[in-house]
Amino acid sequence: ARLVDRSSGEAAHEAVVVLNDSAISYGASTLTLRGSDVVLDGILGTGTYVQFRDMIAEHPGVDRVVFGNVGGTIHRQINFHTGRLIRAAGLDTHVPANGRAVSGGADLFIAGVERTVETGGVIGIHASCCFGGVSADELPADDPTHARSITYAREMMGEQGEPFYRRQVEASP
Repeated sequence: ARLVDRSSGEAAHEAVVVLNDSAISYGASTLTLRGSDVVLDGILGTGTYVQFRDMIAEHPGVDRVVFGNVGGTIHRQINFHTGRLIRAAGLDTHVPANGRAVSGGADLFIAGVERTVETGGVIGIHASCCFGGVSADELPADDPTHARSITYAREMMGEQGEPFYRRQVEASP
């Protein structure tokens, strides 16, 4: 790319833009404080991790994450780190009657110390994609690719973690 001086119209500098994984996987999430709740909305990514890190440091009175309309994540491994932040801060998670925690949102939901869902609230699960172009539901059950997701689910849910992950894989491609 060429940077142009608008006053003269001449090329002033050559420029190269490099986007790394964190920029590409930033997401589009918002956190909105409501008393001791923080309402999470949007697509999850690196930005969500930064938002939670800062919110936890700046608002120690927050004790629950409420899911508004939370879609998937652009980067599942970063999402797991966000979940670990939620757990380490001792936050509960809640999906209200009009709330949605789907895909990567479900991974964050299980990070809550106490997890609640109102009637009508949605938790949507599916197999992860893609590992070398192969969806998790297409991999053998003993494939080591499942290890990170199983480890995270066990950290959050104890002995119920692995069955929960296996249900995600079986739910839909």
